[in-house]
Amino acid sequence: MSTKKRPLPIAILLAAVVFTPLRADAQSAWIQGFGQFGTGSNSVGVAMSADGSVVAGWAYTNGNTFSSQRPVLWTGPGPAALAPNVPAGWTGFSRFNDLSGDGTVGTGVRLGGSFRWTSTGGFEDIPLRTATGISADGTTIVGESFDIKAALWTAGGGANVFGPSNSYANAANSNGTIAVGQITNVAALWNLSGSPTQTLLGTLPGGTSSEAMSVSADGSIVVGRSLTETGAKPFRWTLETGMVELGSSNPNDFASSVFVSDNGQYVLGANFTTSEGFIWTELAGMTSVESYLLSGNVDLTGWSNLTAFGITDDGRYLTGSGIYGGQAQGFVAEVVPEPSTYALLALSAVGLGAHVMRRRRK
Repeated sequence: MSTKKRPLPIAILLAAVVFTPLRADAQSAWIQGFGQFGTGSNSVGVAMSADGSVVAGWAYTNGNTFSSQRPVLWTGPGPAALAPNVPAGWTGFSRFNDLSGDGTVGTGVRLGGSFRWTSTGGFEDIPLRTATGISADGTTIVGESFDIKAALWTAGGGANVFGPSNSYANAANSNGTIAVGQITNVAALWNLSGSPTQTLLGTLPGGTSSEAMSVSADGSIVVGRSLTETGAKPFRWTLETGMVELGSSNPNDFASSVFVSDNGQYVLGANFTTSEGFIWTELAGMTSVESYLLSGNVDLTGWSNLTAFGITDDGRYLTGSGIYGGQAQGFVAEVVPEPSTYALLALSAVGLGAHVMRRRRK
């Protein structure tokens, strides 16, 4: 008589996926500053590849003058470097805004327009007024058209407007089928499969406006900010929960930017009033970037006012900006959690597995 092996429950499988890679090759935690560029006063890491090996950002090369902003790349080890082969005809500022999952395609803005960058071909102009986000597969760039409408660009199809007047897109999901942004001061989601359709996400209770700033890889989780009487509050939106405030340690904090990891597990934000960043997870709630890095055994001697703008799905690599030696600069960091943290990660995966099973039963 033959016997058939019963498949492991999905929660256990997910726990193994999260638990194993983090422990396999972790050696030591570290943080690496971008360094200084010329006489520039600041640099920022804004996006990173899925494995944390490539980071895109920008830096001032002359004081803090707007016209001296330049795109930078970090591929480790050591400091970041100015991106090579920026066209000589580009005058004024230029900066990266986003990076594909494999780190080979990026997008950003320059004076007078936007660009696409590839690791093999360098920089090229694209016909968008502002390019803000790129799909993880590198095929779709979203942003704003020159007549102030949400728009996208693809290599095969060129530029196409999909939003109404007074709209723009901030980010796209992994394959460019979902975009998020704003329509006339209200957070919006567009489904770009077939004929584009749009959904207004509303505001937080008592809110006067909102903006969707980032979306998970599958398009199911949207994060952003909503302006209320006490400031701009970070939110997380799903079809099941609607828009939910993430909370804050300071009721008067003003969220200047909010991002979500591809798997939706981590939400990153920057607080304008405190000049510090936060990291939110469903299991642990909200904590500061500094606390997160310290709990991951990163030596932060000399660092302060840390904000993160990119994180890998396993939470192991981060990029952002902070103050080091009195100067603002971008950073890349790797955390190595304590053994007790692995248990929390496993529990988180179990919770995720239960969520997936509930969705399948519907």
